[in-house]
Amino acid sequence: MKKIIQWLLFAAALIGAPAFAGGSNPGLYYGQIPTAAQWNSYFSAKLDYTPGAVNTIPYWDGSGSQLNALISGDCTSAANVFTCTGPTHLTGTAAGLSIGGNSATATSIAGQTQWGVLYQSASGVTASTSSGTSGQVLTSNGAGAPTYQPVTPLSPYRNRLINGDMQISQMNAASAVTPATTDTYPIDQWKVDATQSSKLTFQQVADAPAGFKYSEKVTVASQFSPGATDRFAIYQPIEGQNLIDFGLGTSTPSTLAASLWLKCSTAGTYALGINNAGTRSYIGTVACSTSWAKQTIILVGDNTGTWATDNTVGAQFYIDLGSGSNFNTTSGAWQNGDFTRTIGTETFVNLAAGQTFQITGAQFEQVTIGASQGTTFEFLAYETQLRKSQRYLTCFNSTNTLYTISPGYVSSATTFIGVVQFPNQMRIAPTGTIVSSASHFIALDGSTQATPSSISFSNAGTTSGIIIATASGFTAGDGGQIYLNSSVGQLCFIGAQL
Repeated sequence: MKKIIQWLLFAAALIGAPAFAGGSNPGLYYGQIPTAAQWNSYFSAKLDYTPGAVNTIPYWDGSGSQLNALISGDCTSAANVFTCTGPTHLTGTAAGLSIGGNSATATSIAGQTQWGVLYQSASGVTASTSSGTSGQVLTSNGAGAPTYQPVTPLSPYRNRLINGDMQISQMNAASAVTPATTDTYPIDQWKVDATQSSKLTFQQVADAPAGFKYSEKVTVASQFSPGATDRFAIYQPIEGQNLIDFGLGTSTPSTLAASLWLKCSTAGTYALGINNAGTRSYIGTVACSTSWAKQTIILVGDNTGTWATDNTVGAQFYIDLGSGSNFNTTSGAWQNGDFTRTIGTETFVNLAAGQTFQITGAQFEQVTIGASQGTTFEFLAYETQLRKSQRYLTCFNSTNTLYTISPGYVSSATTFIGVVQFPNQMRIAPTGTIVSSASHFIALDGSTQATPSSISFSNAGTTSGIIIATASGFTAGDGGQIYLNSSVGQLCFIGAQL
């Protein structure tokens, strides 16, 4: 057997059996030591180049210039382009390369500066960005050369709308509201404009795009074709002193973005507007599809008109739901007058009963000149949103059967006076109260506990209000307290809303 194996090895050497499988034999035979030329020939064949063709790679020096350097090959050169036909060795510095006796000189890419970044233009030309400065980031709008821009941190208090994500619903919670008149707030800060009663239903619902929890859902309760003077809308009045830096009505107003997330049961185009509550209006259009989508309009603030900067209405963020022809105007420009829509936008109230329109993630903010979008939605902690809302409406909602409302004293055998401290200072003194039911309250004067026959509003300042509980059996001069004795009890101070 040993002799047979020796004979086979000798035969393989004579025949030239390949030492490498797969057809990659570099011309070596078993037991043969390759020469340098054989190794170079074999490995150059494995390099990423095509013999006899142009093989270049970009090489950048410290001054921002590109050299057309070679991967491999014996080369001839013309106009800094090398034609390679065999193995070679690349040597040289940034100032010049020597390849097989040929040299290369530095050539610049169009517009190149030191530390720039290469990109390809729409016409296929390789070019370079500017170098930028420390702290900038490279950005692109997808339609032109990328540029370095400074990083601008998102500032707090960008969004001048309160409760734009529809979290706060102090008075109605998730109950549906079908307003009989205008000036109803189904959800905190979001006001209904409706000249006809019972046409639309409003409700906070747990249906929202990713990152949100709630939206306000509007449903057609009764289909209605609006007359010329009818108005239907959902809007938010914004306190004037919260918009001072917007420069509205001055010669240098800010560029503004109004954005929101929308979803509709039937796709359509809606009017989104900004106005000063009477004499100046801007209308843009937004699309509402059958799935959640963010919509934005960009506008330059008004440089004329009267825009309040005190604690009254400074501006209104307005979504039209089917107002009459008296409120139509041209879109995309400031107009004199009180307008809410433009021709061709949806008359939602005239859709079939059961059709829906939903909104959340509403934001009104300053943006940089030339911006095409607003920033991401500014989320605030729940308690922050609640405090902001309580400036306009303060509600005490019982969560158990011993929810203390206020201390107080007995002024007569039938009258208990309670002094209610507000959690935050209100915009103006409230003018009234809404209670769930007098039967949800208990008045206690130390020795007597009574269920009032009525709870009424007496007066208020911006930090506290006085309520009167009427019952019997009290002892005049006693002190005590008023508390809610029901898990659904509610006391709201109203009249400070815009």
